[in-house]
Amino acid sequence: MMKFKGNIFTLEISPPKGVKYEEILKDLKPYKDFFFFINTTDNQRANVRMSSLSMSILLKCSGFNPNMQITARDRNILAIQSDILGAYALGIRYFTAMTGDHPALGDHKNAFPVYEVDSLGILKILKNLKQGLLLNGKKIDTCLKDIVYGAVYNPYSGPKELQEKKLEKKINLGASFIQTQPVYSLKVANYTYKLIKKFGAYPILGILAINSKRMLEFIDELLPGALEEDLKKEFLKSSNIKETYFEYLRDFLKSFKGKNVGFHFMFFKDLDKLTKLLEEIF
Repeated sequence: MMKFKGNIFTLEISPPKGVKYEEILKDLKPYKDFFFFINTTDNQRANVRMSSLSMSILLKCSGFNPNMQITARDRNILAIQSDILGAYALGIRYFTAMTGDHPALGDHKNAFPVYEVDSLGILKILKNLKQGLLLNGKKIDTCLKDIVYGAVYNPYSGPKELQEKKLEKKINLGASFIQTQPVYSLKVANYTYKLIKKFGAYPILGILAINSKRMLEFIDELLPGALEEDLKKEFLKSSNIKETYFEYLRDFLKSFKGKNVGFHFMFFKDLDKLTKLLEEIF
């Protein structure tokens, strides 16, 4: 099992809106050994896609190391446990627990939201399975000792004190890594990674590329306050936002070189440019 140490890189991909996965694997193939693991999203933003379980297995069969995201929105406690057991039997060892966006935000607005448990409940399930127990305390035939699981954290969500207490609870339930929502402020990034380390987990800072004015608007809507006004103005006045963003990203990443912190790259289209930048810095 790989260790979380130094600067590591993880990647997030979306399963297809259908069944055609081949192009995704083809695009990822040159970077097979570059990323620590690859997150497969679980109907992100409450929109229907191929399951994270299926996409994780396809990645595994193609030589990648998948990290299966699993939300509480779409499953009761029977299905959550069943999916984790099935994933484990097929070679999946990394999992990320998430509560999941409400269906009202997605493409089936009248879908029933399950939420029998939240992300803390999924972490409790993973902790039990690691010890060979179901959530009800009954034994199963195998202790899933080698699973590694984590959770997510939004440094912009409030109330701040309650969110930080919930973060600590996640880590106390065995989350060995925490992937954050995208961070752009060095001040917020430094505070967040130190907070996660203080509670005893490995911090992985979320990185979401800005390549257009439309993307700026999306981030403002998704994470109010994440983009400082001065940084936003710098992007808006640029004649090439994508290039301006990569210059910003270079400086942002350099400030964490040598520290015990990872970076989680979400939906990056230009992986060649990204990986070359990472090789240049690290």
